[in-house]
Amino acid sequence: MTHAVKHVVFVSWDDVEQLVSSVARQLRDQRRFDVLLGIGRGGLIPTALLAQRLGAVNIGTIAVQNNDPRGLPLPEPLILQFPQRDVLSGQRVLVVDDVIRTGQTMDMVVRRLRSEGATVHVAVLHLKPTIIRRNGRPTTFGEVTDLDPIYPWSREAKIVI
Repeated sequence: MTHAVKHVVFVSWDDVEQLVSSVARQLRDQRRFDVLLGIGRGGLIPTALLAQRLGAVNIGTIAVQNNDPRGLPLPEPLILQFPQRDVLSGQRVLVVDDVIRTGQTMDMVVRRLRSEGATVHVAVLHLKPTIIRRNGRPTTFGEVTDLDPIYPWSREAKIVI
């Protein structure tokens, strides 16, 4: 990673390309996915980059709200947008996000997708070690880190630069 400051790491576009390439290599051993779903907002760019590398064309989004209007964390994530059941039932779905910090959002999304009849696989650029200790290795990931990644597309990256 490029620049680490206290408990964060600034992820460059080159870092993103390397992480996406690593995740794509791991996923090539899987069967093809019918649908790629990016968790917005952070997972949308990694989803697009992975879709290009995997040759996927059926791409969608899941919108999740984690904070209230004041920026305070909600007791549990709120799903604002989700694909319809007929898009998911019987499909192999790859859910993509930038980072899994606590696992709460991803756990909720995966449960909902499975309840809609999808076979689910998860891919992220970064994974927190606490997630591995809690669930084993639950996902395909680019890198494990204790630091909070700041991606080039995030508002925090623009504030610091």
